[in-house]
Amino acid sequence: MVTSAPLTFGQLAIWRDVESVPRDRWHEPNIVQAWELPAGTGTADVRAALAALVRRHESLRTTYDLSDPAAPRQVPHPPRTPDVAVQRAADPRVDLDTVREQLARQPFSLVREPAWRATVVAAGDAPTHLVLVHHHMVADGLATWVLRRDFLAALAGTLDDAVSGPRTIVAHEQSPAGQRRGAAAMDYWAKLLTEVPPPAVGQPPFVEARLVSRALAGAARRVAARLRVSVANVVLSAFCAGLFAVGGDDRLLVRVLSSNRFDPYRRDVVTSMNQWIPVLFDRPSGPGLADLVREVVTRTRVAYAHGVYDVDRAFRLLDEAGYRRGQYDSTWSVNFIARRADEPEPSDPDLDAAEDATVSWAAPFSSVGPRRYLRVIEGTDLTCELRVPVGRSAVAAELLRRMRQALLDADRAG
Repeated sequence: MVTSAPLTFGQLAIWRDVESVPRDRWHEPNIVQAWELPAGTGTADVRAALAALVRRHESLRTTYDLSDPAAPRQVPHPPRTPDVAVQRAADPRVDLDTVREQLARQPFSLVREPAWRATVVAAGDAPTHLVLVHHHMVADGLATWVLRRDFLAALAGTLDDAVSGPRTIVAHEQSPAGQRRGAAAMDYWAKLLTEVPPPAVGQPPFVEARLVSRALAGAARRVAARLRVSVANVVLSAFCAGLFAVGGDDRLLVRVLSSNRFDPYRRDVVTSMNQWIPVLFDRPSGPGLADLVREVVTRTRVAYAHGVYDVDRAFRLLDEAGYRRGQYDSTWSVNFIARRADEPEPSDPDLDAAEDATVSWAAPFSSVGPRRYLRVIEGTDLTCELRVPVGRSAVAAELLRRMRQALLDADRAG
């Protein structure tokens, strides 16, 4: 018998972001990844490993009952062997980016089918990669690391029979301790909302300012190592420094995206746990970045402790505080995506920073989510994508330049 359950707070947060997206943009919440297959892996091996993932991770066999808009639910199903498509290329130099783009643009029905698909890419008869696409409701960015780890373990025959799923999180969130935690999160929100007035609403259309810098990747890591903090906190501090520089306010309300995987029972669950948390920052007294970094570390630590909350309850609180939904979505928001452990270290620290200082423009990576949204992807380069209303494009370009300069100055100060 199939028994439904409420959504987790993380799932609900994603659903509230995407429930009004028009049908022609249903693909935008999709997350796509390509995994290189070990030599000698056959299509049957991939299918068996994916079947093991389906048995282990309940979210890969879940549909959603969305008939009640106020109370959507998740419906887990018994495991079954998944369908796996095979795409063959005559040329051994497979263009994975094109394959990923094609597959990611195919939308899912959350109601009719588990919202993920897999395609084996083969050069001739030899499988080289697995391309996995899933809706953000199924898994967030960190959950994809769990999936890849478990997939490789299944290929190697070392994956155990443990079963994991979002209903474990639902049980914790609805327990007395979970309810106390949720109430504390709302108290945190209420206090911050009384201290900062609502921002002006950013109107569409939107544009994305983009800065890709190898020099900044190295600078951010060196500053983080010197101050003994995370790269994410250094980058957030540089962005706040830019906001203080271009604006006259002495206080900033910035939303950060929390992974919410700090509790052991959450760490390896494949689902979406990301939630936005507001953080209040004061203008630093000194010109350097170090003081701001220390404040960012302290205040984000408190914020992350309040990152698990009922987003519907938060929206009611915003209404009571005089915020319209568009005002809340117009708050500056930052999502930092960390470098994977298997990615190479950044380039030579003596790289000429002037070579990658150009701000370029593009269509936004997605229309879902905040109206003023900085996404930073840490790799060999530091990729900064800042989505803003077109009318704020000059501010966006200046913000990225100021952020870049703050990082470079902090690096040189060391």
